[in-house]
Amino acid sequence: QGVALIFRLNQSLTFWSAGGISGTTWAQLIWSGPIIIVTLIIILAISKQLTILNLGESLAKGLGQNVSAIRGLSLILSMILAGVAVAMVGQI
Repeated sequence: QGVALIFRLNQSLTFWSAGGISGTTWAQLIWSGPIIIVTLIIILAISKQLTILNLGESLAKGLGQNVSAIRGLSLILSMILAGVAVAMVGQI
C-alpha cells in the first residue's frame, strides 16, 4: 500500500486486487470454457455419490461407496473450477 501511495498507483492496485470481468478476453473464454464444461459434467455425474456421502461416512461405506475416492475427486474438481474462475476474473 505504501509503494502504491508513493507512485500513485492506488487506483490500479485497487482494481487489480478487487478483480472484475472487464479484463477477461475472448481468448481466455475459449480456453477456459471447455475446462469448465467438462468439469461440470463430471461433477454432475458424481452428484449422486456426493449426496450419499452427505448422509455420513459410515452410511456411504455401507452403501458401497468409495468415500476417499469421491472426496478426492470432488476436491480436485472444485479446485479446478476455483482456479479457472480466479485465473479469468481475479480474486473478488
